[in-house]
Amino acid sequence: MVDPEIAGRLFLEIGIYELVRRQLAETDPLPGMRPTCEGVQLLLGLVAHELENRGRLDNHVTHDAILAVLVAWLFGLPVEEIEWPDYLDGLLLWRLEGRLCFSWRGIEEASYPSSS
Repeated sequence: MVDPEIAGRLFLEIGIYELVRRQLAETDPLPGMRPTCEGVQLLLGLVAHELENRGRLDNHVTHDAILAVLVAWLFGLPVEEIEWPDYLDGLLLWRLEGRLCFSWRGIEEASYPSSS
């Protein structure tokens, strides 16, 4: 989100499910929001930085809507296939051989190039 006032009005107007659907379906950023790919990169960068500390387990907590967008984006899921996160659902992330790996609800492990 880059402008909470504008994005907040949109959220109240269309609701969270439609907001997430549009974030994943539309190429242009929604009013008051950053492009989805930029937001995903920002989140991955924050988490990947924490994964540099070996022998630690970190727990990051976020809103279900943010997790839904992140999971759908990482796994390339079509909007129609998004399963809304349950209470205390989690996305597993770890670093392995120069890649950021992730797993979600039994979906096969996937990975993303890591800059560190």
